[in-house]
Amino acid sequence: MRNVTIPASTGSDLDLSPRPGDVSLVVVSPPATDCHHRPARPKPVAPPARVELVDTPTWPPADVRLHVDGLVLQLPDEARLTELGALAAAGVHGEDEMPFTQPWTVGTGADRARRTVQYHWQVRGAWTPQRWCWPVVALQDGVVVAMQELSAHDLPVLREVATGSWVGREHQGRGIGTRMRAAVLSFALGTLGAEHATTEAFEDNAASIAVTRRLGYRPDGEDRLVRQGRPARSLRFRLRAEGFSSPWPVRVEGWSAACATAFGLVGEA
Repeated sequence: MRNVTIPASTGSDLDLSPRPGDVSLVVVSPPATDCHHRPARPKPVAPPARVELVDTPTWPPADVRLHVDGLVLQLPDEARLTELGALAAAGVHGEDEMPFTQPWTVGTGADRARRTVQYHWQVRGAWTPQRWCWPVVALQDGVVVAMQELSAHDLPVLREVATGSWVGREHQGRGIGTRMRAAVLSFALGTLGAEHATTEAFEDNAASIAVTRRLGYRPDGEDRLVRQGRPARSLRFRLRAEGFSSPWPVRVEGWSAACATAFGLVGEA
């Protein structure tokens, strides 16, 4: 999930064209006193350049990138977010499955793309150092293949994070889910200083549960939830920092004091 940052530049040209809501300043000469001369024409000033939503240093989390075994995890800029929406539109799971508590994958491909983009806008706008959600995209060979989310509230006190993710259907079965989860766990339990990580999955989501168990989580209870109008059993899991060891080296790029403040860890860069 908004990958924050992470994103690498997409190389798009800077758009300097006026947009609705842009304000142009004008310089107006004083009126001429001679009735035979017209007042000088106002001289328009070029509108300001548009700023991407994840431009840094305004948005320090966008500086952060995680590198793990051929994947790069970063917060998506608008171009990458559009790419993620297209990935969701192409499909995330079979029609007879529903791995999510909120059934955002129901409907057409356009529905999924729109909900994906809106969700990322929503979590960006709701970010505070006390409660945040960091949904990064996973890039393989420069292509968006998945989304991995890391979230927390009151991190300096609770020292606990939660994760969630999905992989584009055409990219499933390649170990992407395991690698990107390992990357955010290394970041959370290392750089962020978390002591616990939690996750959950419906009992019929075998792929997610397999990743969870491989990375060292232990059972942490269960819930009965409503899934598309029916009761469903959701399994909770917990991972302690001392019980985690990433199967791959993870490199954190772009961490700074400004990032520490944004993630609620003032003075812990």
